[in-house]
Amino acid sequence: MTTAKPCLLLAALLAGACHAAPITYDGGTPDLKQGHFSDWNHPSGQAPEVADLFTAQGTVLAVKPTTLRWWGGYTFGDGQPDGADLFSVRLFLGSFAAPVGDAIYAASFDAAGAVTRNAIGSHLTMADGSMGPAVFEYSVTLDPTWTLAAGSSYWLAIQNDLEGVDDDTWFWATSNFAQGTAVSRVDYGPNWSTLQGAMAFQLTFEGFDAEPPPVTPVPEPAGWALVGAGLVALRATRRGGVQRRAHPA
Repeated sequence: MTTAKPCLLLAALLAGACHAAPITYDGGTPDLKQGHFSDWNHPSGQAPEVADLFTAQGTVLAVKPTTLRWWGGYTFGDGQPDGADLFSVRLFLGSFAAPVGDAIYAASFDAAGAVTRNAIGSHLTMADGSMGPAVFEYSVTLDPTWTLAAGSSYWLAIQNDLEGVDDDTWFWATSNFAQGTAVSRVDYGPNWSTLQGAMAFQLTFEGFDAEPPPVTPVPEPAGWALVGAGLVALRATRRGGVQRRAHPA
């Protein structure tokens, strides 16, 4: 009789859970150092959107990601939004240095049970060593039509649009993985700027067209050390009323 080994995925280190689904991409958990704004209602009046480049992992021809998990938080308020999250998730082909053209997949996830948001009990560390905004783990179930070619590259864009009127602005947390390329644009324009670091997210899948690739357990570290660094500049400009707007595909 064999004894099953525990599944210690990176996400479990912060979320306190063990996810059994195979991973098609693991972008790492948050480094707790910084984040990049990706919120339609930024107080500057612009609408920053962040995307990160990744390669679908696997030994099969195609994988169908079923769950998207990512990390981020809120600034300018009390740590949680007064309104509800409305996340827009878009996937672009990774054939260029930045997302180009229309998204090949797009979905919006509102607060009606579509987005799971859980505090992980950690905060960003500010440049002066003080405690910064709380960090949350988010999770959504993707449409079964989403299909990724194993070994191909894609751009994943995640943007929030907070409901109601409050002082919170959402940021996507950077990852503890050094590799990765992240970019940002404003107002859905054609020009993307390169950002420092990779973004914290993970894609898992259940369906595949052949045997799934093996999953290598990650040993649990002895402890989690908070490394002080700087939070990406967050302007403490309060905004007035927030008007909901339609997002492009």
